[in-house]
Amino acid sequence: MAHEVIQTAIGSFPTPIAKPSSVFLDYLGQVSASSTAQLIAVFMDEAKQNIGILFINNEGGFDSMFIPPSALAADNALTGFTGGVAVVNIESGMKISGKAIPLGVSMMHELGHAKQYIEKPAWFENNYAAAMKVTKGVNQPKLDIENDNLARHEAPVLKELGLPFRLKYD
Repeated sequence: MAHEVIQTAIGSFPTPIAKPSSVFLDYLGQVSASSTAQLIAVFMDEAKQNIGILFINNEGGFDSMFIPPSALAADNALTGFTGGVAVVNIESGMKISGKAIPLGVSMMHELGHAKQYIEKPAWFENNYAAAMKVTKGVNQPKLDIENDNLARHEAPVLKELGLPFRLKYD
């Protein structure tokens, strides 16, 4: 199974950008010097679940995110993504300490969520379900997912690339 770069409109998702496979390879190249990014890529290649990767622009209507399989279940066209879908908005760059972060890191962040889901599905789904119920105040279940992802995936990639990193999700 491994991963699938989504090439055409599917289900209720926004239409992907043109040439998404080229963008995927470009973003992999941006983070290729990171051993953590390489491990995430190998994990994706060897996963028994199918992880979707969707590249959108601002016309898609939302930012980069990971959508777990439970949130895809209502759309029959999307149920084949048994490892969830990593959505990467190519127009939504991130800055840390004033420095622009390559979008390849954003892709690794979202794929890090897929890795979290596959490694700890009950933990991920419990926190995700709880996070969806929070309507005001601190969303601790979301922060638990995000801070685990920062510590295990995003921050190590950034450190290995010699870029500034964040210690907690904001």
